[in-house]
Amino acid sequence: PPMMKFLVIDTTDKDRLQVEGGEVTLEPGEFLKLEVKNPGSLMKTNREVRDWLPNKVPKFALTSGAKQVRPLGRLAVFANANELEKKIDGLINSIKDFRIGRHSGDKYELLSDNISVNIVSSLSGGTGSGCFLDVAALSRKNLVSTDKLIGYFLLPGIFVGKPATDN
Repeated sequence: PPMMKFLVIDTTDKDRLQVEGGEVTLEPGEFLKLEVKNPGSLMKTNREVRDWLPNKVPKFALTSGAKQVRPLGRLAVFANANELEKKIDGLINSIKDFRIGRHSGDKYELLSDNISVNIVSSLSGGTGSGCFLDVAALSRKNLVSTDKLIGYFLLPGIFVGKPATDN
């Protein structure tokens, strides 16, 4: 339905999503890759980043995942904040526009004029666990008090026995 929007945020390339019965595909604009080509420079030159970033964080380029390093997930949001904020603002505004501009002959009927934003993330890796709070803050600024912001978080147990989950 046009009043539902999706956004996948990651520091790695979009994978094919396999589910029982087939494959899930994302529409254009539903995936945002956050990259930081030179994190060491950003860490060294930006005082705000140095205030919250631990000293021993590895400084590899974020082009193929945060490698289970939570502060690097947050650094990716910081480095791409303008693009991410525009993307979130655009999605929420398009939902508000649908709500305001709907016609009586529409195929779908809204249950309420309130918006629900659902954030789904793993707390075990680097990107999701490092950026969920900042994504929530960017989303919340566009919502009114009657709107909902809901989080669904996967804990480490779901990844037991999976490859590359030693951390």
